[in-house]
Amino acid sequence: MDKIFDKISPIIHWIKGNLRFFGLPLVYISIVLLGLFYLFGLTNHNLALLPTLLIPVGIFVHVYQEKHEGNY
Repeated sequence: MDKIFDKISPIIHWIKGNLRFFGLPLVYISIVLLGLFYLFGLTNHNLALLPTLLIPVGIFVHVYQEKHEGNY
């Protein structure tokens, strides 16, 4: 278990350090992906669920970051 944590720990540290860059870009990328899936007719696949889940995650990260910085 420690080997797994040793490999994941730097990734988690990097994400926490760069969290401010993930909020709105994640929402924008998700909207573009959702539009592309509809454009190419990929709505019958579970792949279209990914942008739908990433939009609320991006909103949550953005609001969390704004509250953390005191701008909200």
